[in-house]
Amino acid sequence: MAILLSLICPGLGHLYTGRVIQGAMWFFLAVAGYCCFLIPGIFVHLFVIVDAARDQTRMTSRNMQRQADMMANAFARKR
Repeated sequence: MAILLSLICPGLGHLYTGRVIQGAMWFFLAVAGYCCFLIPGIFVHLFVIVDAARDQTRMTSRNMQRQADMMANAFARKR
């Protein structure tokens, strides 16, 4: 989902993963790149997409770890 949002608008993927300041920074940096020259804007936009995908992967793994911990604690309490 973060990749799709970053394709639509640079920085939205970071907002989705909870990184508001980083998302705003990438948005303004990509807009500045597009305003100055097209090529730097494209490179920044592609980097933002890759970075948002990495953030989503980290977020997903943290959520999975949290769920596994909750299940282990619930199982331990039943015994």
